[in-house]
Amino acid sequence: MQANSRENNGIVTFFNEKQRIDQPNRIFTAAEIYISMGWSVIPVSGKISLVKWSEFQRRRPSIDELRQWFTENDYISIAILTGRISQLAVLDFDDPKLYKLFKIKHPKLTETKIVKTN
Repeated sequence: MQANSRENNGIVTFFNEKQRIDQPNRIFTAAEIYISMGWSVIPVSGKISLVKWSEFQRRRPSIDELRQWFTENDYISIAILTGRISQLAVLDFDDPKLYKLFKIKHPKLTETKIVKTN
């Protein structure tokens, strides 16, 4: 799984179009898994939401909504909404040196999943 290098308005994109074409059910399956983990997800195109996403800051989409988005409408990208609804925060360091300094000052906060992007 590869994340885009930037987070936009609480949306982090995890799949790209090539991955969607290669594995057509991957997005829907990932969405189901993310929902079961307590995360709220929405369909996106690049960094643009394909649904009114403010609603999904308050509630997670249903399996029927996921099915409509990712199988019936064949949307090609998924985003996880960060913040209270998903209990997720994203720290984005554009400079690896800043991340190293942060890790020294706040080692407990770096005991988590880390994604290195281009």
